Amino acid sequence: MKLLNGLELVEYISERQAKQLRTLRQSYNLVPKLVILHTNRTEEFNNFIKLCKKQADDILIEIETINVSQDMTLDTISKLNADATINGIYVYYPIGQNTDTTEVFNAIDIRKEVSGLAENSNFDATVPLSIDWLLAGYNIDLKGKNIVIVGQDNSICFPLFKRWQDSGLLVQVTNNNAQNFTELISNADVLVTASNVPDFIKPAMIKPNIVIIDVGLNTDQYGHVGDISQAVRQLPEIKITPETDGLWPLAVCALFDNVIRAAQKYSKAIS
Repeated sequence: MKLLNGLELVEYISERQAKQLRTLRQSYNLVPKLVILHTNRTEEFNNFIKLCKKQADDILIEIETINVSQDMTLDTISKLNADATINGIYVYYPIGQNTDTTEVFNAIDIRKEVSGLAENSNFDATVPLSIDWLLAGYNIDLKGKNIVIVGQDNSICFPLFKRWQDSGLLVQVTNNNAQNFTELISNADVLVTASNVPDFIKPAMIKPNIVIIDVGLNTDQYGHVGDISQAVRQLPEIKITPETDGLWPLAVCALFDNVIRAAQKYSKAIS
């Protein structure tokens, strides 16, 4: 087994970001501010925020979290859009039941919509971008590979599918309720899981030498666990992200990259 550890790339990216932020402070007296909206404070959200704040403290980005009810989300976004001290607005997904997520993301000022999930966003979707960074960092070429994405997450699965499909890659999206699920998984050269169903990918489902990106953000009595079973993680001929500190620190870097770009554009606008 070879671990695809995003932490090995985070230090390099954070050094670059720290230099960019130093320039913003010295030239424009600007410390970028990111506001993260959420409607449901889960343990997964708490873990995400801890990671964001830890990395933000290292490179000096200001972060504020706001807990809003579903019916106040659009009003809150409108107020944040008008606040010139805020450079980035990120809505933590999911946004509760019966919410038009497209409407929510599209309501964010296009200059501040740093998740990359609005229809006309200026930025790359953060998790798909971080997955590309991870694969490039380990020299994994996707051309000619059979790629399967598992899950229905509108912030990960479908933006990633579109990104890779637009690049001419052979990619399919499925979920664990699909009739041909096992067949698709068994033929995959590259597997990305974001189903948030703990430990449901078993050894019998996959073939040797597969590349697995486990984006599952699940919590059990032992802490954070992914979608991939421990038995799979013991297989010798696979490449896989670790359960903890695998992809998500890199995804936070991708988010901060978007915030920095938003602040740079703002600084040029006011100079």
